[in-house]
Amino acid sequence: YNRENENLKFHKVNSKLSFDNSLLIGKWEKQLTNEFDNEELIEISDSTFTKISGARIEKQKWLIGKLGNVIILEEAWKRERKPQWNIKSLTEDKLVITRNVKSNFKSKVEDITFKNKK
Repeated sequence: YNRENENLKFHKVNSKLSFDNSLLIGKWEKQLTNEFDNEELIEISDSTFTKISGARIEKQKWLIGKLGNVIILEEAWKRERKPQWNIKSLTEDKLVITRNVKSNFKSKVEDITFKNKK
């Protein structure tokens, strides 16, 4: 038995998409896009992911997905729907991720750019 009006979304996955995970290690600062955007700093070590926003500090374990383009966290952060961030691009100076967030009881996908804070 199946619902006929069920909406399914499929995302094409490129199996060749892979990044040098050692580039993730370090401190990353969110690039603010407007005056209402919240500051966010993330510190990534080989096993721990720390997110600092304002006075709030949250820490959890992380790993890279099988395809090498998804950061998988132990649990979803506050306001996020899934415990994963999809890596769109990664260089020594810039990290661009996609994540699902809750906004007014709706889910939306947002792209976020982080700068390496050396």
